[in-house]
Amino acid sequence: MDAFLPEIHINGFEERDLSAGEDLRRTNSNVHVFATGLPSANDPNVRTIFNATQMREFFRLNFCWLRQCGVPERNAVVLAFLKFLNAQASLVSPRYSPADYNVHYSEAVVIPQDVDELARILRPRQEGETADEWDIAIAGQEDDIIDAIGTLEERAAMGPTFLNRAELINQWNDDLEAILPHMDAYDFAWYRANYANLICMVAFVFRTRAHHYLATFDAVYNRLYTRLGLDPNDVDISVQELATTATHAIFPSILDGFWERHKENGSIHGALVKRFDSAPAGSAFVYSLRNGIKDVTTVFPQLRTQNQAIIDALEADYDYLRANRWEGSINHNYYGVARHAIDESTYFAVSSIVFGVYREFVPNAPLIASASLQRLAGNAPVIGAVLGAVLLEVTAAETFIAKYITL
Repeated sequence: MDAFLPEIHINGFEERDLSAGEDLRRTNSNVHVFATGLPSANDPNVRTIFNATQMREFFRLNFCWLRQCGVPERNAVVLAFLKFLNAQASLVSPRYSPADYNVHYSEAVVIPQDVDELARILRPRQEGETADEWDIAIAGQEDDIIDAIGTLEERAAMGPTFLNRAELINQWNDDLEAILPHMDAYDFAWYRANYANLICMVAFVFRTRAHHYLATFDAVYNRLYTRLGLDPNDVDISVQELATTATHAIFPSILDGFWERHKENGSIHGALVKRFDSAPAGSAFVYSLRNGIKDVTTVFPQLRTQNQAIIDALEADYDYLRANRWEGSINHNYYGVARHAIDESTYFAVSSIVFGVYREFVPNAPLIASASLQRLAGNAPVIGAVLGAVLLEVTAAETFIAKYITL
């Protein structure tokens, strides 16, 4: 397999660019397949070193597994390489305990070398059983255990833990051998150069939209590609494959930690650095409303005077969530924290005022498109509609506002 992936792609340069909550469930194609003898991380902050043989074996296993899951050949090549980069960056590892990272399962699995090893996975050593007793219990049972599991296809449906390593490779190795002479058609250097940007792009979407991917997210990802100076046509996989098959196995806290590290060391695009302080889904209205109030009260300061207690409460919520980001997230459970309770009804009227003023004066402003602001304003629609219309007619009449508009 020396024909594919030049040496730089084994342990190449550190990833640098050239310039309601999700119910996490295991999906077979998302699984990263490891095998005994392959490196795997025990610290997401420390890069994992692969030699050339190990890298190629990891690639081979994951390509074959993706083909077993029905992924088209060309996509499987790119996705297997991205899975390798995840393992190399220590973002995915079978040694990470799900409980330690506040999730229920891992999509990183180790498949056995041979039937004996598979048998030992399926018939673990019992408490008090000696090594010799375990050997005796296993001896002669391998065939019965394999037969009991069923066919290769049935075992694949149960997950790669139930696949024998040799069987998996033999099933799909012909596919891989057929494309090896054409590996130069894949721009692996592009994926390595843009790897950190791609991962952090997914981190941004997961944080702010609470899901890795929904059908409505294609436009979001494509806008991000443009912001990063990337052409979506250069990517051999779909947005959905990037956000699920390639990256879903990364535990949420590890995903966000990767983004933070690369923001700090300047190895991602400025657009992703700028977005690092974005509010998580579930608390965006606090950020949006705060920005809107500051804007509106700069022009109409009497509104601040009239509503100072509410604005002070909003500032307190904002400061708390800035210091405790994940307590405001719909996905707070994945970060091991309880949800910070906010009485949204406190902000219905001021949200309506901000929305009403923006609707009359700057209807194309990005803030007015905030779904969270619209939701809160919708609970007190009359005050925003009246105030916005009044201000449009008498924008200088602050005395009128002070006398007649109160919450």
